[in-house]
This record gives sequence, C-alpha cells and structure tokens, in this order.
Amino acid sequence: MAKLFLATLCDDVREEKTGKFSLMGLFDRFIVADFRAPLPTFWLFVQIGCDSEGEHELTVELRQVDGPSVLRADLKHGIAGQSSITGLCHANVNLRLEHVVVPSAGVYEFTLRSDGEEIGSLPVEVVQAPARVVH
Repeated sequence: MAKLFLATLCDDVREEKTGKFSLMGLFDRFIVADFRAPLPTFWLFVQIGCDSEGEHELTVELRQVDGPSVLRADLKHGIAGQSSITGLCHANVNLRLEHVVVPSAGVYEFTLRSDGEEIGSLPVEVVQAPARVVH
C-alpha cells in the first residue's frame, strides 16, 4: 500500500547534490490563449511512501473532470530506505511534462496510482486567456 505525501505542479525542479529538491514557480492554473497549441513545459513533483523497498509503478493520468483522458504516463521508480518517522519507504518523483494539449477550459485533475492503486489526485484549473483588444 502506498501513501501520497505531496503532489504539485511547478515550472522547474532542481535537485541539489545533498538530495534536497527545490521547486520553482508552483501553480494550479493554466491560462490558455489557443487550445490547439501545447501548454508550456511544466513539472509534476510527487512524494510518495510505499510499504516496501524496490521498484514500484507510478501511473499519472490527466483528465477533464468527468471527461476523457488527456495524457497518461506509466513509469517505474526505485525506493530504498525506510523513514523512521512514517515507517514507509519514501520516493520523490519529478516528471517533466511537455507537448500537453488540453481541449478546452474547465477543471482537470491529475490522478496518481501506485502499483495500480489510486493514491490521490491533484486538481488544476484551465482558463481561457482574455481576448486582446486591437485598436
């Protein structure tokens, strides 16, 4: 069984030599001028805890709430070492997402599954950019 500790969207993720992560430009909304064009490149940063060490599967799916899936990413990540605080084995996963196209404005969510079990979701709002007035 896995537990989601943190999930956020950001402009960039930096991993320091000490193993710490710095998250730059956290956000929860996309402002889209043209729904035919892809969103700017962004990162999904996730921290999860699992019962056991070793390789685990993480599935990330973006869909409009009550709508079709926009993207799905299946990846494997390794976990080593157990936290004395939670008793779980922790993993930080930073997923760079690019060329993502959303069809319309609305409420979307990233659904996260670890080893096939849903562990949480992250809502994100997509809004239409205001039209420019040309004089």
